[in-house]
Amino acid sequence: MHKAYVEEVSRFSIDNCTQNSISLKWNKVNDVNGYILDRATTRDGEYDGIAKIEGNSNTEYTDLNLESSKTYYYKVKA
Repeated sequence: MHKAYVEEVSRFSIDNCTQNSISLKWNKVNDVNGYILDRATTRDGEYDGIAKIEGNSNTEYTDLNLESSKTYYYKVKA
């Protein structure tokens, strides 16, 4: 039987923000195959997967074409 778990990332932060995009970054997690980025429009709402990033070296993501009138919430899983 295989065990799977989600490793929390550290220092998940905003790197850059414009009216219609946001760049996110986080610290590398060792011994993982990649990251999954989720987004919601309410803090306790349903989070949808918006990106699957292969490998553990790429620790940045830019979300484009956002609506300036909305608030977005993000989670990243390793």
